[in-house]
Amino acid sequence: MRKSFWVLILSIMVILSFTGCKGKKESIPVPAKPQESSAEPEKPEVTENKEEAATEAKPSEESTAAAEPETESHESTADTGLSLAKRLCGKYSYHTWIEDSEQEEFLILNVVEFGDNLYAYCGQAMADDHESLEAYSFWASEFIPFDAGEMKSGEKDSVKVNMLNFSIMSNAGKYWNEGISGTITYTPEGLVFEGFNDDFLCPQGDSRLFLKDERVEDVFPYLKDTGGAADGLSGLWRTKEESPLFLQFKDGNISLYQKLPDSEVYFASGSYDTSKGTVTTMMNSLGSGSMPLEWKAKYSLNGDTLTISSEEDINLSSLSEKTVFERAEEGDIPVMTADRIKFNEDSFGPFGDTAVGSVSDDEGFYGIWTTAAKDYDTAVKDGRKLYELGYESYVCYSPEWEGLSKDAYFCVTAGRFTDKKEAEARLENVKKAGFKDAYIKHSGSRKYNTLDYYNYGDVETEEKDDRVILKDVIVNIKNNWYPSFDEAEPEYKMTLVIDKNTVFDDSCEMEFFGNYEKGDSPLKWYKRNLELMEKDPDKYMSNGPALSGIFEVGITGDHIDRFFGSYWWD
Repeated sequence: MRKSFWVLILSIMVILSFTGCKGKKESIPVPAKPQESSAEPEKPEVTENKEEAATEAKPSEESTAAAEPETESHESTADTGLSLAKRLCGKYSYHTWIEDSEQEEFLILNVVEFGDNLYAYCGQAMADDHESLEAYSFWASEFIPFDAGEMKSGEKDSVKVNMLNFSIMSNAGKYWNEGISGTITYTPEGLVFEGFNDDFLCPQGDSRLFLKDERVEDVFPYLKDTGGAADGLSGLWRTKEESPLFLQFKDGNISLYQKLPDSEVYFASGSYDTSKGTVTTMMNSLGSGSMPLEWKAKYSLNGDTLTISSEEDINLSSLSEKTVFERAEEGDIPVMTADRIKFNEDSFGPFGDTAVGSVSDDEGFYGIWTTAAKDYDTAVKDGRKLYELGYESYVCYSPEWEGLSKDAYFCVTAGRFTDKKEAEARLENVKKAGFKDAYIKHSGSRKYNTLDYYNYGDVETEEKDDRVILKDVIVNIKNNWYPSFDEAEPEYKMTLVIDKNTVFDDSCEMEFFGNYEKGDSPLKWYKRNLELMEKDPDKYMSNGPALSGIFEVGITGDHIDRFFGSYWWD
């Protein structure tokens, strides 16, 4: 129910802020697709990067080729003396074409290392501005080698890795799955990725060459360009635990690094200053985009011992109120290998796998279904009871699954299984535990995930011809529960995309979508309101700010599949 009080308050806020849509970027015409060459191209060994092979492009009467990526000259690998991990570092892009929207797009990578452990900032960037490439959707990748010696080698140019992805934009910052294996090869032109069989590095297990490209945005934008004065803190420090927390001070910059076998890497970097025994930093962490991470701590030096007393919580358990570090060398940094990775139920987020060996939500699972309730809290209570009895219980919302009831129920299962026989082997024990009516059924594939996103009038919006991109939106996961759910962040930020495939669900009460006109798609409705905000604020505000409030949506990845409702705050 929309509340008149909030309508009044938000109306005042929006009117006062009007000089246009806050955070909305001007739509820049997309350059035409590069023109075909009359020459017959040679068949490449890897999938062609259109930045390099314009012959794959679609002809256009007024076409202009995308600007060539800036590259730097590199010595031959035999002469560098650097480890392969360090040689693989840099900025790279793959220039491609989106057939559905007939627009250019760049797939971007900024590869970094810490002690020969390799990571990357990955993303998709539109080609509106060829001077710089900034991702509208991003995530982090860990490239975990099967052989640490390959990463450390000064002679090898290839390494086989297991790629683990995570992002604060999706899946609560947890791993998406147990990883995808493939090979990365260094070349003077860029990096060749082979065998990963994903939609980014190499679809269908093919190969792709990502070219060196200095236009790609920085993974750590708060680093100082020029070195600061040397001080007693300079150097590498480590804690004494089995999986150490490393702290590095170098040239006015700071890095915090820790890789545990059962969770995503913590890798934050930026600038720092010291004053009267206090270190003050401005950093960001891998997987969180450019979201600033400010940290302040007291420190004391005693020879080769550094004591840090943190004054702020930066979500790093090893960094207590008083943490003792000792001096270290780069050789003290262990290279994490694939055989040391140990997944558990906390390794994966709500939109990923929740148990080792489980299938992805896209494929669905066999459940031992015990109860179903119209009320979420009742279902969670049943889920807790199962967990206390030793089962990996899970609560899901039936309309989100192809094989479950279309009527809205919160369904409880005593585990999720890829193999029906495994579920059958446990069914009798579940019945003996008091759930005599328990039965086995496949969930069917997941249709979407339901969540609420919040717009307080401050969401940065980027408008394209065929989509609207909402950046760093606060979201709240709905309708699911699993044993570690209570410890997960209830709200976090992600980027959401509305396009021509986004629909209004039949359950929508359209009178609560301000300035909606019969027959509107969500994309048309949203764009109309963006235009009204700029050109006719009074009409936009006639029923309250239409784009502000709480919106219940169903998503797949970062795409909004459907809108279910628009609400004001209670």
